[in-house]
Amino acid sequence: MKERFSKIFELWNQRNTEYYQEAFKKLEEENKTTFNYAAAFFNVMWLIFRKMYGWAILCTLLYGGIIFSTKMFCKNADVVFVIKATVSTIMILGLGRFGNTLYYKHVKSQVSKGYAEMPEYNPVDPVWSVLYSMLESLLKMVIIPILVFSSLSGEAIKNLSYLFESFIVAIVWAVDYRKFHPQESAEPIAVTEESVNNYLKKSNLTQMIAALCALIFISLMYVATTHSLKVLGKKVLNQLDAMSEKKGLKSRIDDEMRKKLNEIDELNKRILEKKKSGKVDESLEKDKEALVAKWAKLAKYAKKKNSQKVPKKTANHPR
Repeated sequence: MKERFSKIFELWNQRNTEYYQEAFKKLEEENKTTFNYAAAFFNVMWLIFRKMYGWAILCTLLYGGIIFSTKMFCKNADVVFVIKATVSTIMILGLGRFGNTLYYKHVKSQVSKGYAEMPEYNPVDPVWSVLYSMLESLLKMVIIPILVFSSLSGEAIKNLSYLFESFIVAIVWAVDYRKFHPQESAEPIAVTEESVNNYLKKSNLTQMIAALCALIFISLMYVATTHSLKVLGKKVLNQLDAMSEKKGLKSRIDDEMRKKLNEIDELNKRILEKKKSGKVDESLEKDKEALVAKWAKLAKYAKKKNSQKVPKKTANHPR
């Protein structure tokens, strides 16, 4: 398995090197650049993969800042969507068009500092580029559920995620800088075609395998967590529906009990009027007894269903 993956990696590394050799040659000789589809469609992830951490942070903060400012000053959802789509399109086309130019300047800078000669240095960062690709989803699954009960709104949390992503990239950049900066050449090294090719071929197989394992693990965790959240969400919705239905039942029972109590009060008034006039109507007494029995039955049912407390008007058994 490892040998097979090693052959696939060697083939990828060879084609990757050939692509950039041709792209850099075209930049040097004709001052023309080719469209980089990887940079266009993976944008920030591609920048991290190529260890252009500064550009990755700039693009993340710039995109987040524009979206935040738009939502602050514009309340029209359609306009916000159009601006968001426009900014995303500009990032895609911009990095696709100028990605090779940015990377060539980065490679020449690294080669002049002696990074092509460092045995442990890897010119790509596959692990953190994969982790970054999952970072937004992880933030939504971890940070947002924690802060959902706080005073922060959903938009504030989303804007916070841009800062958090940039902070993580900055930490990765600082670790890489601290590890290899002391090994930089004191004097600038001449940038030649051979040194550039050596730099491009330095990709590390172990890190590529680690990135692949991380991608598989995070994908499985993402699927499992998403499924768990869906199941939990259904349970919560079912409980809310049951509570709503129970609340409606309580309201109907209380209304019916008040209605019966009012009818009993009316009968009591009529019975008292009859007694004052010296007449006794047994049918009214029977009707009252029937209503009291119905009220008691409703009160017993309400107690059985854990209904809300009977209002003060209906708290006492009617007489």
